[in-house]
Amino acid sequence: MQRTLVQVGKNWAGLSDISRCCFEECSENANTLDDSDNDSLENQNVTVPVPTASSRSVAQYNRATILLGEGKIEESIESYKFAVELDSSNYRAYYNLGTAFQELGSLDEAADCYIKAIELNDTHWKSHYNLGYIHYKKGFIEESLELFQKASLLEPHDVHSLMMIGNVLREKGSFIEATDIYRKATYCDPNCAVAYFSIGCTLCELGKYSEAIAEFEVAASIDFSLVDVHFNLGVAYQNLQDFCNALKCFETAFELDPSSEESLHAVEQIRNIVLGQTRKK
Repeated sequence: MQRTLVQVGKNWAGLSDISRCCFEECSENANTLDDSDNDSLENQNVTVPVPTASSRSVAQYNRATILLGEGKIEESIESYKFAVELDSSNYRAYYNLGTAFQELGSLDEAADCYIKAIELNDTHWKSHYNLGYIHYKKGFIEESLELFQKASLLEPHDVHSLMMIGNVLREKGSFIEATDIYRKATYCDPNCAVAYFSIGCTLCELGKYSEAIAEFEVAASIDFSLVDVHFNLGVAYQNLQDFCNALKCFETAFELDPSSEESLHAVEQIRNIVLGQTRKK
């Protein structure tokens, strides 16, 4: 049975979801004095500085960031909200508030936070990326592409941005351009297996199966555990009528994931073809 390329997902060519959702670290500029510190300074006849709204905002930001790192998302949200109430120019607090909302799946609230962070600091590339990701999830492809491209312009070595640009271009049918972008990702990270995998998938869509096989093999050499790599490698061999190698790849995919009915079906179908060819000999 002739099979087509496995339908891969939208993010990282179907191997993983690459929503950034990484938060900024604590600021070193926070005034973190507690009551015991104040008592100590007063006993030394030292004038205790009155915390400004800005320093209090940073302190709340740091508290929220620690809570977010501990997985206490709802608590972190309240602290981030307090931080931006104290200092509405704290773009990092808006960004991290967005990541907290995004972790909860509240994409509209997260998008509003990223938009505000960008208004305050248009060079904050992570805000552009995360806002682009939300647009992408909602199906706003053109808007997401523009934001991913801005993120990549601001941080040219970020593999995530390049991969998402490639994914959007591929979805738009711009396969050659997508391949070029995925290739840039491999230059930034030669060990990025999913970048080679994505190149292979795109080459398959262009009908360049021999070239695709080379890319899939590189991906497998980097991370042998990626089931989709072996399955799509089998599809590429199948399209070249190399059923023996196709069978090996499908068997490997099934061994890695015995719950995959698609891999099992492929093994059974290609094995019958190989047995038929053997009998004819």
